[in-house]
Amino acid sequence: MLQPVPDVEMDAIPSATVAESKKAHRARLRRREKLQRIADAAVEQWTEADPPPPRPHIPHPEPPVERPLPRPPRLAVSRERESGLLPPRYEVAFKPGTLRTIGRIFSWLFGGAYYGLGYALDRLLRRDQTISAVRLRKTFEFLGTTFIKLGQQLSMRLDILPYAYCHELERMFDDVSRMRYEEAVRIIEKATGKPLEETFAAFDTDPIGSASIACVYHAVLKSGEHVAVKVRRPGIGEGLAADMRALGWILFAAEQLFLRRGFTSNFLDELSSMLMEELDFRREARFAELFRRRMRKTSELHFASAPKVYFEHSTSDVLVTEYVTGVWVTDVLTALETDDRAARMEPVGPRAHCSAGGRRAS
Repeated sequence: MLQPVPDVEMDAIPSATVAESKKAHRARLRRREKLQRIADAAVEQWTEADPPPPRPHIPHPEPPVERPLPRPPRLAVSRERESGLLPPRYEVAFKPGTLRTIGRIFSWLFGGAYYGLGYALDRLLRRDQTISAVRLRKTFEFLGTTFIKLGQQLSMRLDILPYAYCHELERMFDDVSRMRYEEAVRIIEKATGKPLEETFAAFDTDPIGSASIACVYHAVLKSGEHVAVKVRRPGIGEGLAADMRALGWILFAAEQLFLRRGFTSNFLDELSSMLMEELDFRREARFAELFRRRMRKTSELHFASAPKVYFEHSTSDVLVTEYVTGVWVTDVLTALETDDRAARMEPVGPRAHCSAGGRRAS
């Protein structure tokens, strides 16, 4: 049988242990009260220094659902000055017509036939590769900006094309057919809203660079500063948009015949975005200015910079920057490979005074 447990008598607990427990409990209470007084004093001091804003009064009963509510505070700064941050993304949109897109496809077919028949004749007559290379460059220039960009990329691919072809295609970086000077002046005057004589003290009619997107001219502002004026070719946006639309038709037909559906969509989007971004000079100006600021603040890269942008004279069609002298990188590489110290130290000719761009080293 289970034996009953005897009751524990309170007298069995030592009186010294009970006294120590009560003393420890009173000490914890005193510390808690002290911490509470310190916290209350801190809250009261903070409230007096910076009282919380009063809660907005909401009418009662049943206020309307659509009503003004409190907004977060703003810093008291001027909104008139332009921020140093990048502006929102600016999309350059062009809408080519159907007839122009069809015309681009026929131009591609004509250009392919012209080069293909000429190349076959060159092989039959065993002509030098230089003749075919020149024909390929002229074909790309005839087909327009998209193929000029393609030729520029191919000029750096010695693993794909022979050296004669790469050397000839290099000319498309800065030696494309020039735009009419009168057309360039018209675009500049439209962008600045003033006659050319009121903006510039001198303007060189012969461009120092002629690429697929724009031509670059050397000029002097009324303040005496030498600048490079980059003028976008007229109609270049519509031409690129027509090329992208025509290429989209061709890729869509290819997907219907032998490619997986949606296989080329990413390629077309990336190519179109890359080409269209080059048309917006405002975007280019902002990136150049941010790079210039960053290099000034970085001690390790203080030797690098970008040309100063004159925003008051620049638009999406015209970009006016600081005139920077330099030499061709290809000339520097040739001098290093041939150990021509004189050529490395003393660049000569007008090419040493061209504005930065393309393949120059400044």
